[in-house]
Amino acid sequence: MSAFLQQQQEVVETTILTGLEVENVVETYPALTVHCLQAGNYLRPSSSTIETLVLNFVLEQHINVDIEMSNWALLGVNIHLAFRMGLHRDPSHWEIIRPLQAELRRRAWITLYQTGFFRSTQMGLPRIIKDSQCDARPPAHFLDRDIGPGDTQVPPERPLRDPTPLLFVIQRHALIKFSAKIYVTEAASVPSPVTISELAVRLEAAIANIPEWLRYKSLEASITEDPALLSHGIFLDILIHMAVYLLHRRSFMKGYSAEESVDSNERYIDAALAILEH
Repeated sequence: MSAFLQQQQEVVETTILTGLEVENVVETYPALTVHCLQAGNYLRPSSSTIETLVLNFVLEQHINVDIEMSNWALLGVNIHLAFRMGLHRDPSHWEIIRPLQAELRRRAWITLYQTGFFRSTQMGLPRIIKDSQCDARPPAHFLDRDIGPGDTQVPPERPLRDPTPLLFVIQRHALIKFSAKIYVTEAASVPSPVTISELAVRLEAAIANIPEWLRYKSLEASITEDPALLSHGIFLDILIHMAVYLLHRRSFMKGYSAEESVDSNERYIDAALAILEH
């Protein structure tokens, strides 16, 4: 989706258009996705319904950068229709689903899962997706050329040392899924120091699983790095600090004076400042 938007933006930037023409181009794509959804009766989803809904959502976000309840409601429609299509269940439950189709379903679901998490935290509302009701695993570490429509067997995955764009998505999902667990844990009440300590240990384990080539490096140490790889490292580092922020924010807001809370408050403030620095 981001590649699509970037391509269209490059077309607009390299074409001499008036302000009105640019506005028309920006408004055309969301309108076309709506027409496609209505013509395809999106409430009875088919093979391309979720992808079109996601495209429509991304386009609306691209136009309206402010957080709006309408976008939140639109995301809810997307996720509920994905439930209806069974995307929250891993495709391995059904032998009839070929490997390529299975991977496409997993990629569609992971997109909705991650978007749902970010919208929930931004709106300060409960998550729409409940992890206890889902078992879809992340996409396998393949390049697009590794798997095709005719394959009946799943090919071996590429090792974690192979730098690919998909591996960033997989590692990002691991951090988001753990952050979602923290978000749910601290939503009802302030976690106990023991719970915070246990989650902190598990967070450190998740961070340790990030390949070295994906880890954040300072801008001074990244002069020769690929810009996309640099942005991936920054985004993962923001997610790490966001998880720490979520883990300690309730303790900070309550203002407890116990020794454990003092340490928790320091971690909360350090994480918030790190995010602001990025």
